[in-house]
Amino acid sequence: MDLNDLDRFRAQWTARETDNRITLGVALRGPFRTDPDVYTREWEAARKAQLPITMHCDRCLREKDCQQCDIASMGPKGLLGSDLQIIHAVHATEQDIAALATSRTRVSVSPQTELRTMGFPKITEMLAAGVTVSLSIDTTAVPANADMFSQMRCGLSTEMARVEGSQLTPRRMLEMATLDGARDLQIDDKVGSITPRKRADLILVRMNALNMLPCSDPVDVLVLSGMPENVDTVLVDGRVLKRDGKLLIADLNEIVAQTRASVIAILLRAGWEIPTSLNVVTAMQREVDCD
Repeated sequence: MDLNDLDRFRAQWTARETDNRITLGVALRGPFRTDPDVYTREWEAARKAQLPITMHCDRCLREKDCQQCDIASMGPKGLLGSDLQIIHAVHATEQDIAALATSRTRVSVSPQTELRTMGFPKITEMLAAGVTVSLSIDTTAVPANADMFSQMRCGLSTEMARVEGSQLTPRRMLEMATLDGARDLQIDDKVGSITPRKRADLILVRMNALNMLPCSDPVDVLVLSGMPENVDTVLVDGRVLKRDGKLLIADLNEIVAQTRASVIAILLRAGWEIPTSLNVVTAMQREVDCD
């Protein structure tokens, strides 16, 4: 990491410009991807600046040494702590999980991505040990999408199949997707639950759609059957961004056109053939400069 550039950026950064809705942190590669002189220097710089740290521990099933995270070895090196979030950690051992719990290091799992290339997220074991576990998307490229409903379902179904007699419930998954996410990011004093003096970060979900019926327990139905199209209203810090199922802050047609134009430009620069599905000429696409 360019630590001088980090210092420059921090000096220019002001959360007031975003009404404190965006905060600054660092994504570090850690001891599994960098040498000691690199990760030691980066960790020291992040902690001196009091910035939260996130690190992926995501060895692939196809890698030779993928069956061990060795998170426990980070403890004696002084790398674990409440300012660290580890992503995935699907190969964590009992010793690793104990080290996470003791150090109050948080974990965020992305079930859809992990099941494709890494392994099974160990949600049950981590929760039992007292580790804060949140849900995340990991990437909106293949194989995931920006749909937290499907992440909740995927995580819940996986645990029910993986752990005999699993006690994980839809209500607990909903908490992982909301309040535990805020706890993980250490902003639970501002968001994550409907509580006086917290921000009005809310979604309103229509429960009378066909896929949401019949409804005996709203939480069960929300987690097991909910889809993005069921979201009627979205508020962020009290600002209405979606109402009656329609976005109020963006032109969807423009977003679609810009996205298609961007993909075509990238493919052309790479010398790849344009798929028929993308070969739709619009006025905007004619203006794309592929050079």
